[in-house]
Amino acid sequence: MNCPNCGTYYDENEKICKKCHTPLSNAVYNQVSSGNDINQPAPKRKSFVPIVAAILICCLIAGGIGGYFYYISRVKQGCREATRQIFTYAKNMDFSDVAPSDLPEPLKSEPNVRELVKQQLKTYIGDSELGSLVDVDSIDVTTLCDEMVDQASYKITDVSATYNSCTVTVTTKNIDFYSLPGTIYDEIKSQITDGNSSLWTSIKNSISSLLGGSSQTSIEKIDISENLKNWYKETKKNGPTRKTTGKIVFGIKDGKWALISFDERLIYGYYGLRPLQ
Repeated sequence: MNCPNCGTYYDENEKICKKCHTPLSNAVYNQVSSGNDINQPAPKRKSFVPIVAAILICCLIAGGIGGYFYYISRVKQGCREATRQIFTYAKNMDFSDVAPSDLPEPLKSEPNVRELVKQQLKTYIGDSELGSLVDVDSIDVTTLCDEMVDQASYKITDVSATYNSCTVTVTTKNIDFYSLPGTIYDEIKSQITDGNSSLWTSIKNSISSLLGGSSQTSIEKIDISENLKNWYKETKKNGPTRKTTGKIVFGIKDGKWALISFDERLIYGYYGLRPLQ
């Protein structure tokens, strides 16, 4: 046989051409490990890289989603807590701890609702034609205000983290305090027209004293506290149920969680009132 490179004849047992040193076709080789062979498993390890990257990406996404939902839950919780605080003030009828700029107009000058009720009664009744007959101071404002909130309630019906707001529905099952002064006025007036009422009897006695030459120079004012107690019971029993829905919006102001806007109808509705026109 001849060498494929130089044509020199070689025996079948020869492995390399004697002349040109070219490996012959009958040469048998043993596989020798090389530097490249040692790194052969590397491609398999490379196959794990996309998997690890995918896992890391999934972890980042999961962490981001988890962080987002945690933020949302904190915002909603903040809205709920702030709303509860507002209605705690409403229940106590005292908003002295609230910044005046965040209050409805009537409460800015007088944040104590009980005082506002007292002023309203004195203005509506004390300055009316009944003012000379009825002792407005005999009206127990504390009892009146307790009746006011006794069956009032609120419910957070929706919380939006997008707008940092709570949607609240107020339900009032007690006295319609918007018409309270007028109702008390009518109640007193109806008793005066009733010839058998104790109120009418007291008025007649006072007039008789004046006509009889008594030194009494004015009609003694009548205490109507008992009349009101009976009226409370009747009104609470048969009074209408009213619902008011509005939004309370919160946000960050000067680095602190703060009230941004407030639907005043909620507070008025809580007390059975209507906003001033």
